[in-house]
Amino acid sequence: MPTNSQILIDGFISDEFSKQAEYSSKGDYFELLASSRYMAPYDLDDDEIAEGLIGGSRDGGCDAIYIFANNNFLSEDVQIKDYINRGSRVEIVILQTKVSKSFKEDVFLKWKDTCNDLLTFGINLNEFNDKYSERVIDTFRRIREAIQAAAMAGNEIRMKFVYIANADSPSDGVKIQKEQLPAAIDEIVGVSRFSSSCVLVGADELMRIWSPPAESGLVMRFSGSYASVPQRTDVFGLVSLSDYYRFLTDDQGQLRSYLFEANVRDYEGNVSVNKGIRETLEHPSEDDFWWLNNGVTILASEAYQIAGAEVKMEEPRIVNGLQTSYEIYKFMESRTEDAEDSRNVMVKILVPGSDETRNRVILATNNQTQVKKTSLGGADDFLDRA
Repeated sequence: MPTNSQILIDGFISDEFSKQAEYSSKGDYFELLASSRYMAPYDLDDDEIAEGLIGGSRDGGCDAIYIFANNNFLSEDVQIKDYINRGSRVEIVILQTKVSKSFKEDVFLKWKDTCNDLLTFGINLNEFNDKYSERVIDTFRRIREAIQAAAMAGNEIRMKFVYIANADSPSDGVKIQKEQLPAAIDEIVGVSRFSSSCVLVGADELMRIWSPPAESGLVMRFSGSYASVPQRTDVFGLVSLSDYYRFLTDDQGQLRSYLFEANVRDYEGNVSVNKGIRETLEHPSEDDFWWLNNGVTILASEAYQIAGAEVKMEEPRIVNGLQTSYEIYKFMESRTEDAEDSRNVMVKILVPGSDETRNRVILATNNQTQVKKTSLGGADDFLDRA
């Protein structure tokens, strides 16, 4: 007899499936649903989730694959070498999803076979064109590139295999396969600082991740005191790099990518401006960081003091300082020491009274290079209420 969780998950899937017309197969649609729910902590948008879906015939047991460097999703249109340098942490997530009510041992055998074929660097990937689909071959080519770049830089590489099914408890055989898989993959890859893991996500866990609680407002801790604007709730002041890093990341250390939804720019990777920011971070001098940086502008729907130098924001969005924020995140993520970094970044928190004011702020704070007014259309209207 199915468990309550399995029955509820079946209901969720059927309800969502009935509301769309793109997918004709419930199993294929479950690949999208399960991948988007499981990958939610990585803050991928709909296009990025869809890009990772590679399931179908000749998929080698891989319904979806996502490659990250320092929690930055490496999409198909970026050069991996530009995002992997010394200190970068590479993570590869491989998912298999099944609507079936039980876990099957053959999934693990397929993963081993696929990795033995496609992650043995001495074998030309073109030899497997008849065995695996073009999407799978292309994706594993990028995985090879990411592993090789990270290994040459002496960086950590993690590969996580995730088996999602509307299943109850796994059988003893499945448990054994799950425990044996990481050692087999580690042996196949054979690269220093490479490690793999395997996760089973059954019906009970699916229930927990299907509708996670929304994150409430975020707190910014200023260094000492901060300045406020009379008759307004806007504030500005200095924030230590360690405290700003804590603001940027969640409890699992994942970057809160949604903070950048209202930014009209994307992170631009290894360009000269970012190299300059990185150089300043990596080579401290008597000059504080904020002396050499324009700082960060955050828009919020509300901002109020909660204790001492702490300000809580509702619906914060970083509208200027995306490059600075990403470089601070990458630098702090790659540090090996636990000591606080007391250098500071200048942070402005503004509470606009209207959408027009919000858009003017975005344009004004991004005027160092041309920003088309049409770009504002892609900035989420975070003031709207659900």
